[in-house]
Formats: sequence, C-alpha cells, structure tokens
Amino acid sequence: MPRVPGTFFPDNNFLSGVVERSMDFRFGLRYYRLPQVSLHTEIGYSTVANYQHIEGKRKGFLAINMGISLRI
Repeated sequence: MPRVPGTFFPDNNFLSGVVERSMDFRFGLRYYRLPQVSLHTEIGYSTVANYQHIEGKRKGFLAINMGISLRI
C-alpha cells in the first residue's frame, strides 16, 4: 500500500510485524525417450508458518507438476 502524502511513519514501526516462513520438499523424475524430448514430473509439499502474517497460523500445500520439454 503506498504512503499517503501528509501522513507520517511511526518511529517504532520500522521492520515490525510477523514474518511468514516457508519450507519446501520436492521430489522429481525426468525421462528421456529421445535426445530432443523429455517428460518430467515433480511432487512436493510446502509448509508455511505464520501464514498470511498471522502469528501461529500454519498452512500446508501439496503440488504436482508434470510436463514435456522439447529441444529444437
């Protein structure tokens, strides 16, 4: 949010608040059928502490990625 002209920034507010912390775990495989083509898949889990900057709130996310890569 931009600063509103004419307002002041409190002296005791510098770098204050709750910081989100995250950790990711991932595992992936890549398969080459031809030198120009590869298939890949990845599965992972992310955990976030202090989710949305709320102290003590935790949230976890599961992610699955799949794709094809072509080299031209």
